[in-house]
Amino acid sequence: LGELKKENTDLYEQLKENHQPEESVLTIKSGNRYEVVSLAEISHIEADDYHAIIHRGEREKKLMRISLKTLEAQLPNYFLRVHRKYIVNRLQVESFATESPHLLLRNGTRISVAKSRQKEVRALFAGERVR
Repeated sequence: LGELKKENTDLYEQLKENHQPEESVLTIKSGNRYEVVSLAEISHIEADDYHAIIHRGEREKKLMRISLKTLEAQLPNYFLRVHRKYIVNRLQVESFATESPHLLLRNGTRISVAKSRQKEVRALFAGERVR
C-alpha cells in the first residue's frame, strides 16, 4: 500500500509540473477598465519597482501593479524567468547567445540572462530536461 501511495504521489507531482492552465489570457486593470491580453502576444515581462511591464509586439506596453514572482506563478510553463528583472515567452525567442548570455526576441529586443539562470536556459535550448 505504501509503495502504491508513493507511485501515485510521484505521478501527481509530474502531472502538476506539466499542467497547463486553461486560461490563455492575462487580465490587466487599466484605470477604470480591464484589458484582456492574449498570452501568445506577450514577448516578455519586465519588473519596474512594484510594477510589471507587459511587452506586446514591438512598442506596446501595459503596466500592472503586481510583483514578477506573483505573476510568474500564474503563467504557463512556456514563460521562463531568465533574470530577476525579466520573464520571457519562450515562443517569442529567436536565439540564445552564450557569450555575454542574452536572448534575442522576435521583436528585436535583447534580454540579459542572469548567471544563476544560464544553466537552465542552456539546457532548454539544447533540448535537455532541466532538473
